[in-house]
Amino acid sequence: MSYIFFIICFFLNAQSSDNIAMQRPEPQKILKIIEPINMSEEQKNKIYKELTKNLKDFDSEKKKYDKKVEEKQKIEKEIEELKLRMIEINKKVTFIIKSNLNEEQLKIFEDILKKQKEKVSKPKSSQVTEEEDKKEEKKYIEKESPFDIYFP
Repeated sequence: MSYIFFIICFFLNAQSSDNIAMQRPEPQKILKIIEPINMSEEQKNKIYKELTKNLKDFDSEKKKYDKKVEEKQKIEKEIEELKLRMIEINKKVTFIIKSNLNEEQLKIFEDILKKQKEKVSKPKSSQVTEEEDKKEEKKYIEKESPFDIYFP
């Protein structure tokens, strides 16, 4: 009997949990796979009943799962829309500043933008770890200048 359990577990868990293709544990198919075991009719019937109950449980959980996946996709879409709107709002910063400056101030501001673009596009040292890089980036954005995230 433990051999049957092993086969069924293997059958159901054949793929990694990250990208599981949910395979429906259909009793007829499973019984066909384990046919070489030469079980008695009583064993087959008992296994079939338990597998049928198991299938009902699976179908119930699958409905919940599908609903949650649908909700997740909807939320991810909403998040992406919010992110795009925030990017558009950030892009307005440069325009807002420019529209309130005189010509002399505008030249100075353009120089600031040019320097910021150069800083952002400067290749980073390969010796800097990812964690140090994130700390530097956060420090740069918070303390030195916000303009690198606002380029239209």
